[in-house]
Amino acid sequence: NQKVFPSTLMVLGFFYVNIKPMQILPYIFIALIGLVVGSFLNVVVLRLNTGKSIFKGRSQCLSCGASLKWYELLPVVSFIAQGGKCHHCRAKISWKYIIVELITAGVFVLISMKYGTSYPFVWYAVVFSVLIAISVYDLRHKIIPDVLVYVFIGMGLYSAYVTYGGNVADIPINLNILAGPIFFAFFAILWLVSMGKWMGFGDAKLSLGIGLLLGWG
Repeated sequence: NQKVFPSTLMVLGFFYVNIKPMQILPYIFIALIGLVVGSFLNVVVLRLNTGKSIFKGRSQCLSCGASLKWYELLPVVSFIAQGGKCHHCRAKISWKYIIVELITAGVFVLISMKYGTSYPFVWYAVVFSVLIAISVYDLRHKIIPDVLVYVFIGMGLYSAYVTYGGNVADIPINLNILAGPIFFAFFAILWLVSMGKWMGFGDAKLSLGIGLLLGWG
């Protein structure tokens, strides 16, 4: 403990000396945006393919059905203030929601640390938001929703289009362009051979989007 304590003071001292408050404030703002987006992604995961509108309608407690007021929907804050329980029926609220919010906030901060608040930040924030929604939905329902994976594939196509100057005629047929179809074919064959036991067809479609976004390397 005597060895750890001075080391901890040195680390804290480093941040105190080298990071000014005005440098931290933009990241705090970005984190808050990430928390709000993460909260919205929770709504997407809960309502998608249920017949409910993602953008309309009051959020409700999943246990008692009570409509939630705005102060019960503040990301992270409401969860902590209410002790992780519904304000109306005292049913426990899953930690999954707050984890999604915190992960989204963390991802947004990491992106902003590399790109600032320029256009690439907005682009990658949207890309990772879609991926987070796909991942959480898959974990919850054991299936990748078509609407989200098609949006992701569309973003991959747009990325390839912009990368080569916004002209379809100028897009070369090389490994970077073919990466998506190659990844898709590989996982589609695995799905077909295993008759869906090894993975779902949604994984093949997701790999298409990833290949289009990232290229071959």
